[in-house]
Amino acid sequence: MLARHRCTLESDISKFLFGKCPTPTLKAENTYSLSCIFLSRCQKMLLRYNAHWFRFRSWCQQNKLSFLPADPMHVAMFLSNSLCFAISQGLTYSTIKAASAAIFTAHNMAGLDYVISHSFVQAVQSCTQRSLSSGGHFRKAPLSLDLCTITVSFLLQPSQSTLLNLQIATFIMVCFSGFLRYDCACQIFADEVRFYSSHMKIFSAKRKNDQIAQAQ
Repeated sequence: MLARHRCTLESDISKFLFGKCPTPTLKAENTYSLSCIFLSRCQKMLLRYNAHWFRFRSWCQQNKLSFLPADPMHVAMFLSNSLCFAISQGLTYSTIKAASAAIFTAHNMAGLDYVISHSFVQAVQSCTQRSLSSGGHFRKAPLSLDLCTITVSFLLQPSQSTLLNLQIATFIMVCFSGFLRYDCACQIFADEVRFYSSHMKIFSAKRKNDQIAQAQ
């Protein structure tokens, strides 16, 4: 579906940067520089952002506005418009977050970081996150010690003894003991966990509850 969009994120960035070529004699060097810029990003990510960029591009064209570079106020208006739509459709913040990421990626790759970092855009992004967050009403409660014990005991039964179950049981206990969120735990490698007779040590490069910034 993404590939069907005729005006893609990559082609729009290419057109903008190609116009920055100082002289026709540097056309080959400019083309190679553009390929390096695009190869520095994950192609799957660019394809994922393409639909969101296409929607922003279409909105700008309908309102006779420039989409690259975009005026920060226009980006803020688009995001606020998306917020109204998300609220009416019962959508989550992830939809607007993806749209923001697509706009940021396009301007970042085009050397126009000031657009997304503008205070207007930042304010609207903060507003959308607050407006579409669950506020804790639908937040899942953490696993209790009893439930963890029952689950791990079941996985470690001789009849259930497999490498996969052992990995799952270890993952559960590491997360529970280290107060780790799922997204933090998924970034930890096996050699970053140390088991001792009295305690366990986990190295995490970045986590929200690392109060002393020691990544441990």
